[in-house]
Parts: sequence; C-alpha cells; structure tokens
Amino acid sequence: RSTGSPGTGISRGRSLRATRQRPAAAMLQQRGHTSAAPTLVTLHAHPDDEAIYTGGLLLRAATLGWRCVVIVATSGEGGRSPRAAVDIGAHRRAETYAAAKILGVARVEFLGYRDSGMAGDVLPPGALAVAEPAEVVARAQAVLDDEDPDLVVSYDLGGVYGHPDHLAVHRLGRGLSFAGALYEATINRVELAVLRERWLGRGMPEAAWPAGLADTLGMDHPGLVRMEVDRHFARKQSAITAHGSQVVEADSFMGLPPGVFHQLLATEWYYRVRCGGPAVAGLFEDGPAGRDRTVAAPTWPSPS
Repeated sequence: RSTGSPGTGISRGRSLRATRQRPAAAMLQQRGHTSAAPTLVTLHAHPDDEAIYTGGLLLRAATLGWRCVVIVATSGEGGRSPRAAVDIGAHRRAETYAAAKILGVARVEFLGYRDSGMAGDVLPPGALAVAEPAEVVARAQAVLDDEDPDLVVSYDLGGVYGHPDHLAVHRLGRGLSFAGALYEATINRVELAVLRERWLGRGMPEAAWPAGLADTLGMDHPGLVRMEVDRHFARKQSAITAHGSQVVEADSFMGLPPGVFHQLLATEWYYRVRCGGPAVAGLFEDGPAGRDRTVAAPTWPSPS
C-alpha cells in the first residue's frame, strides 16, 4: 500500500463522475495495498469538514503510520466565494488538498455531487441531497474496495447538525460494505449544555444561545468516545485555516454563538457503530466520555 506522510504530496483522485475531467497531473494515484499499514477512510459532505470534525483523528492516525484517505461528497459550491468570478467549487477543492497535506492524508477523492445548501434552499442540479442513494454508495464503494479500510468514519444519525448533505453522508456510511470498524463523528450534547451554563455565568445573554439549540446537535449517549486533539491541535488549526475562504472568520458555527467554534476544536467525539481490532482501539485511547475537562469561557460584556 502506498503511503503518504504529513508534509508530503498527496494523491488527487480522479473524479468519480464520468462527465468530469481533471488535468493529467491531478490524476496521479496512490492506490492499493503495498504494505501492512492500517487504513483510515473518512467520509465528508463538504471541504473543511475533514479538518473540523476529524482533523485530530487524521493527524493521530498519520503519526502512528496509518494510511489516511478522505472522501468528500461535494465541492462545497454553496460556500462563500473568496472573490468575484471565482469557481468556488474548484477553489474549495484546492483548499482541501492543502488541508489534506497538513493532516497527513495520502489520498483525496471527490464524489462529484453538488452542495445542496441548507434545509429549505432551492436544490441545484446534481445536489447530493436528492442523488440516488445507491449511486452515492457505489461511487464511494469503489474507493473502499481499492483501500480495504480498517476504519471508516462518517457522521452520526443527525448529520451532526442536520445539514442535508451531512444526513446523506450518514446514510452513505451505513450503506457501504467493508470488514473494518465504523465510527461516526458527532458532538457531545451534554458537554454543550455544560459549556452553555458556564458562558451564561460569565454574562452571555440567553438569546445568544437558545436553550434548545444543543438538543439539535450531535448526540447524548453514554458510550460516546472522546478524543483529545492535544499535541496535534496547532496542526489541526492550520488545516482549518487552509480553508480560508470559509472558516478563518468562523464567528458562528452550527448556529452557536461566537467563540464556540474554537472551543470545540480541541476535542473530537465519535459514536462507535462497529468495533475494530487493537489498532483501531489505539486511535481512541482517550476512552469513553466522562473525564472532566475544563473549557475556558469567554468574557462577555456586562449587561447595560
């Protein structure tokens, strides 16, 4: 299996849509099994999701010698354009390759669907949210058959925060056939509630963080697996910064108030759907939820 390591070149996979062509230089592949290194495949809806939700895991896996592969279903065309007359999809794909290099990813594949936008938006032609599920699975299955992953990571039942494309990625993860472990990225609702109370105690107006908002995000499950990003935190931040057209000024995240985004980056949460072997367990050495971790609250101005 050809491997990639942090800071080296990565494979830019040929688009899985037959109608899309890529420059010859972008068709170089690092495919198949040529070593005994375990393989991690993460499934994502849009560029930047790989860094936000699984950046710490990818960095930890790459450091431990895993082969890391990222599959992104869309090019994030619904995001902000950095300037006029820019192909936002192409721009965001380029940002993904830059972030993947920082994260130690050996291969990136785009499935070729369009960003569906938020719930209620008019769906563009080719949107992931209305794509035939069997077709979506078939495109990703081709990569998994090539890679034979020891671990696949997708999103929880609610797509972490309910975005139509995230929901589609959850269905994709559950529809794939592979022998390895399956985990789903999520957020711990209990910790969000604790964080909200702490911020309220520091003067945050209640309207800035509605009481019921956390109930729509992530999961409340006693078996969630907690992974502290720890020594990889700076590189995870760098990978997120590589998506500069979207998240450098992330003052709001999933409807949460300013500042929460950066608070959440230091810990990643996963729901274990199917267990794997010792190598998989070693990636999640922080264990189940429950260990106390103090999260600093911002200082809010006193009410006038």
